[in-house]
Amino acid sequence: MTVFPPSYTNAVVNVWTVILPSDPPEEIKVATVEQPGRRPGVCEDCPAPCCNGLLFPVLTSDEFLQKRYNHRFVPAPDWITKKVPGAFIVVVQVEKGGCVYFDKRTNLCTAWPAPPAACLHYDCRYDQRPEFKRIAKKQARKHHNRPGGIFR
Repeated sequence: MTVFPPSYTNAVVNVWTVILPSDPPEEIKVATVEQPGRRPGVCEDCPAPCCNGLLFPVLTSDEFLQKRYNHRFVPAPDWITKKVPGAFIVVVQVEKGGCVYFDKRTNLCTAWPAPPAACLHYDCRYDQRPEFKRIAKKQARKHHNRPGGIFR
């Protein structure tokens, strides 16, 4: 099943049935989000709020099915559950509020050069939420929109 998200994103959401290894086995609906290619960002010298717990990268179908990253299931947002009641999304595993692949000491991604597609595609310059608009504006002034960043 494919669910199309709201107009603010061009991603496609696929919904899967997953059997959890419990006793008895439990069947749940899980959503993955397909992402377009990498978008150049303004990540250079960024404090990486997206990696520190403000966002959780949602895995693509391939990333989920091929078990490329440690992941967990979280309740899906309303725009998915309206079409698939009780659905979950597959996100990168987090610990203590941040991505397990983000090294806070070096401020770099340890999954590089192959981080989740959601990380490569995300660009805070296009995120309309107030907390990200402030960060993007500050980074744009600081770096004049030069690409670079936590992926080195």
